[in-house]
Amino acid sequence: MDKITVRQGETLQIPVTIDDSTATTATLSVWDDEGVVIIEETGTFVDNETTIDAGVITQDVGEYNYGLQIEYSDGEIDSLPDSAGCDGDCEFPVFEICEGIPEGS
Repeated sequence: MDKITVRQGETLQIPVTIDDSTATTATLSVWDDEGVVIIEETGTFVDNETTIDAGVITQDVGEYNYGLQIEYSDGEIDSLPDSAGCDGDCEFPVFEICEGIPEGS
């Protein structure tokens, strides 16, 4: 999974497509260094596609971690990025919030 960079004040929408027609939802979670979740939004799959709408980004400038959870109709859950290739050091991708344009500009 790639780094996501967004400015404060921007609207963030993340499209997700999956090959498995039993996928029901995808949840984006973004958290800080202490594990406090700052963004958690879910999209529902229709025809193997969904768009997770995180709305307007108002959180503090900085670098955070993020991951996706895909839930299936049988109750199975996949956490992405996949840990199958990890050898004990499994880092999550970076979610960076940059300064936005000052209000009134």
